[in-house]
Amino acid sequence: CPHAAGNLLHDFYNQLLVGVALNRTVLLKYQDAETCQAIHQGGLRCRKANTRHDCEQTLRLKASSWLPFYDDWIPRLQSSSTSSSVDFSLPMRDSKAYTIDDWQHKTLVAFRSVQYYIATPTGSIWKDPIFLSQNNKKDDFSSTVLRQLYSSGADILYGMLFRQILFDFHPQIAPPESKQEEIKPSENTKTFVVHSRHFRTADTGTKALAEFACLEQLLGDFHKKEQHRQTQQQHQHQERCIVYLMSDRETTIGILQSHIRQKYHCQPVVATHSSISATAGHYQEHGVWAGAGFIQDLMLGSQARDGFIGHCYRSSSQLLRELVEYNRHMDGILEELPTCCLPSV
Repeated sequence: CPHAAGNLLHDFYNQLLVGVALNRTVLLKYQDAETCQAIHQGGLRCRKANTRHDCEQTLRLKASSWLPFYDDWIPRLQSSSTSSSVDFSLPMRDSKAYTIDDWQHKTLVAFRSVQYYIATPTGSIWKDPIFLSQNNKKDDFSSTVLRQLYSSGADILYGMLFRQILFDFHPQIAPPESKQEEIKPSENTKTFVVHSRHFRTADTGTKALAEFACLEQLLGDFHKKEQHRQTQQQHQHQERCIVYLMSDRETTIGILQSHIRQKYHCQPVVATHSSISATAGHYQEHGVWAGAGFIQDLMLGSQARDGFIGHCYRSSSQLLRELVEYNRHMDGILEELPTCCLPSV
């Protein structure tokens, strides 16, 4: 974190879950430029890799109190090892599918990382690691643990890992208190979130037809009900509507703000991006708020409870959805989260 947070944090989740299921020790390492090269990713990705300082400006790692650091422990393990066959190298980021059997009875310190998968738009959405689906009928200890971990669904599990186990949002990325008071939802407030990403640097974000269609799908019925209440002068039951906006294009934010106010009479809310977010993006396509700014957006957007609009096949949007789903779960909201998927290409 904070750059490429969608892919890397989900890889981190999966590695941690493998460690829990197999009763293995997990060693923690930040993906800085050197690490990026070591796991054979190379190219543009490694030119703007993360540093520990970058990450600690946006997220506080709770896990640092109980997860040992790779750089601290590998020298100790190497000096104490009596076997020349033990591999202490970093695991390659590999897109192959592995089963639990691939992990059992290995003496390697780091072996076969498990990537985060989302099916293509032509298939169903799923985020469970490949090894889970391939071993879900086994009765051994590891398979049973995995089924229990995923019993409430991958969204809630990953959201819980982020908020309760691994991270705290750094206080300096939070909106000012005055802004918090202005946007604090009341009992009669419906809250939605829109995450609009752009996947080409040349896309300036001037078109928002897909976002408009999703807003109509989720907010259309709400607006009609409010119009009916106003017609019937039922002001005592009037509901408010807040839409949290996240985008990598300032132009898109402006278009959506005007549209939401004029058509739905809802209050659009955008994160207050502090100076730490004004850094060059991991890729240019990610816009001026890449990195820390995305984490600020994530903190704000995760307050939504009544609807999600985003890219259902992109890991960045899934980070947001997981936090929303986990927060809903903790609030006792049982019904399915109303969702509209934006194009992911």
